[in-house]
Amino acid sequence: MRRVRLCCTEYGGDLHIYEEDLRRWRQEEETQVLVRLQVAGDMATAWHSPDDGQKGCACPFLSEGEPYRCSIYPTRPLVCRHFANGGSACRELRARHGLAVAEVW
Repeated sequence: MRRVRLCCTEYGGDLHIYEEDLRRWRQEEETQVLVRLQVAGDMATAWHSPDDGQKGCACPFLSEGEPYRCSIYPTRPLVCRHFANGGSACRELRARHGLAVAEVW
């Protein structure tokens, strides 16, 4: 089971998308992903509303309710792939939200 949530809902700030992701999503015609980006050349930030361009607070591809799942897991952004479970960013995020760091699986 892929346990996700806090990093997907509380990442804060702009989520910068790597050029490699942008290129892959264009090649794979991942319109559900592409419409949620603000793109300037080969640079992009996520996740924005396809209706009004407003930046969202959480990943729109996270399923609602437990168990939380990433609906684009096979093509998720590199920033998500690089977010190490139990890594320093994960521990910092957990501590900021009052969660025990030792509970990280």
